[in-house]
Parts: sequence; C-alpha cells; structure tokens
Amino acid sequence: MSHLNRTLITRPDYRTLPAWKLPVYPRSAGLSEYCEGGVQDSMPRPFVQLNWCLSGKGDITQEGEEFKMEPGGVWFTPPGLRCFTRQREGILRIRWITFDGPDAERFLEGYGYARHLAASGECPEEAFRRFEDGLRENTAEAMRRNIAVLCEILAAAGGTHSDGSREGKLIDAFLSLARREFRNPEVNFNTLCDRLGVHRATLTRIFTSRMQISPGKYLHSLRIQHALHLLRSSRMPIHNIARETGIRDSGYFARVIRKTTGLSPAAYRKAR
Repeated sequence: MSHLNRTLITRPDYRTLPAWKLPVYPRSAGLSEYCEGGVQDSMPRPFVQLNWCLSGKGDITQEGEEFKMEPGGVWFTPPGLRCFTRQREGILRIRWITFDGPDAERFLEGYGYARHLAASGECPEEAFRRFEDGLRENTAEAMRRNIAVLCEILAAAGGTHSDGSREGKLIDAFLSLARREFRNPEVNFNTLCDRLGVHRATLTRIFTSRMQISPGKYLHSLRIQHALHLLRSSRMPIHNIARETGIRDSGYFARVIRKTTGLSPAAYRKAR
C-alpha cells in the first residue's frame, strides 16, 4: 500500500457497538491521498464505507467488478466485500466515512443506489467535517446528529437534477407535488402521474436515471422520514402519526418503521 497522506478519525470503541440504540452506528471517517502508483488493497471488513473522489483519477475493483473513478464520483463498499484502489492520474484524493451495526447494509440499500455513482458532483466536505466532529465528541447526542449528517451525505451522493432540461423540469414537478401531497393517504405514485399527465413508465425511467431511486420509493421515503420526525419530536399517538404520514393501516405502519429502524414505533420513540 502506498499513500501520499492519510487521516483517520474513529469512535473510541470502534471494535464494538455502543450501548445506545441507533438505526446504524457512525464508525470512522478520513481522507486518503494516493501519489503516483499508489494502491490500497482493503480486505473484507464488517462495516459499510462511502467513498467520494475529490481529485485525480483511479481504478476501483470490488470482487470482480471494475470501474474508473474521477472527481465527483462516489462508490460504496458493503460489509464483507474486498476493495482494491489504484491511482491512475494526478493525486487521487478520497474522502470517506464508515458506519456499522446489524442494519448498516440494509440502511444503505434503502436508498436504492447503485454501488458506483459516476456523477454525484461536488463533495459536501463541510458535512464530512461535521461527521468527524461527532466522532470526536462520541456522545449519544453526537451519534444521533451524525446519523442525520450521514443521511445528508447520502442525499448529496444522489446528484442533482435541476439542469433546466425538459426531463429536469418533470422531475422538479414530481418532487414538488410529492412533497406537497405525501400526507394524503389517497395519493400514490399512479395518482401523481395522472396529476402530472405523464405515463408511469416514462416518469419511472427518467426519475430513476437522474435520482438513483424510483419515484415510488421516493414517495415512500418522504412518508417514513416524516413519521420518524414525528416519533422523535412529538407526543402524537402513533396511530395519528400513521395517518399524518399518509398511511391508513397502523399495522403496516408499524412493520415499515421496524424494517427501517429495527425497532417498533414505540421503541423508536423511547430510544430517541
């Protein structure tokens, strides 16, 4: 392994999970820089790693899958996967964060991203620095904040869609309508397509290509994130929260929250 420079920040107990109940556990963060001929062979590890290329160009190999990495690109290494990184041109600089826990891989899969995102855009370095600060603080409050920062970074990894094109305007219209109407249980993906006057297959193709998540999953995620916010910040009865997020069936609501967080709605509220 040949690095030009490397920084590493971890939670003090990175080999074991903290006692706090969290959906996932922020583990470490750092910056790796590779000079000419720099390589790294990372053996399988028990955590998820998100990597964001800042400069230079490199070649990435993960269990037989090969792709080229350039500035603005992001790739993910799930638990148990071996990753080989080689510098190809310029100083290859990569910001990265890791998180672990029983649901870490499922948490990442919930975003519906491919393992390699070639055009995520400019790295949100300020968010990475806040993540590092939370690791240094290492309190339950800091780790909860770090999960919000992790979601912010993952959201940024999805790239941007607002380019003024016809497709970009369609995505903007769907996002605006979905954010306005998701609390209505009568609203679903089909009704939104009808409101926009677009075929569902067309919207699915355009939206998924640009946003790296299907429009139906996006609508679902709006509801779940709003539900988690209400569980954390209000004393509203759980069945009312289900209705407030556009979900009529309280049993289904409970199953979705458990699948997302690993906890029942009541347990998630208690652990906040």
